[in-house]
Amino acid sequence: MKQSFSRSPHLSLLVSLVVLLLLPFSAIAETGANLMQPLSVAKSSASPAGGAADLIVSNINMSPGKPNSNDQITVWTFVKNVGPVTAPASSLQLQVGGKLYPPITVPPLKVNQDWCFTTQTGPLRAWNYQITATVNPQNLVAETNYDNNKRIRKFTVAQGPQVFIRDITWNRSTKVWVAEVKNTSSARVEIGVTGFPLENGGSGMTKWANTSLAGYATFELRGDYSSFNVPAGTRLKVRVIKKGTNTVLDEKVRILD
Repeated sequence: MKQSFSRSPHLSLLVSLVVLLLLPFSAIAETGANLMQPLSVAKSSASPAGGAADLIVSNINMSPGKPNSNDQITVWTFVKNVGPVTAPASSLQLQVGGKLYPPITVPPLKVNQDWCFTTQTGPLRAWNYQITATVNPQNLVAETNYDNNKRIRKFTVAQGPQVFIRDITWNRSTKVWVAEVKNTSSARVEIGVTGFPLENGGSGMTKWANTSLAGYATFELRGDYSSFNVPAGTRLKVRVIKKGTNTVLDEKVRILD
């Protein structure tokens, strides 16, 4: 006589769990079970700076191009956005002839827009120098390229003459110009100073004077053009020569704007 046993549903569940735990991991994989599968995280193919601006120092100009130790030097630093989108406000770090400037604010720049910062330095002693300009120095503005943010221009300051033209001023309302000549040595020097227009000149517009310039003294040559027509853009040349040898000690050109 056979006995019939009724399988308990709880017992069946327990047996299934035991069998499942005893199966190797490869067997589970073969069954197609989705157990213990690692999460798949999609990686972004976009660059962190994708679609960002690209700031560069596009140029550094200076005047005079070959300064001497008596010259004030004017420096123009150009920043440009060559990226595909507008650049937000940033900063410029500038060092000229060993002088480090405080951070300079660069305004927002549209695509391909230039911005210029102008400063003056000098006179500098005769030596070799460089101008270093870096835009966005702390990388606070997102860019497509951070490797093109710096530009360097090297220059040499030559020893200037002991007697030189320190300044030429021009007053458009009175049509009067004044050239100031400085003797930086302790010795007296005999000089001649001449000023004349390179364009639009006429009789009576050339001014000159001879003087014995004491050590460390200055001399001013004055030209009054109030009775002449002087179009804007006329160039005035001032020249200093050493008497006796007629050696040109210095000469400069001032645009009469």
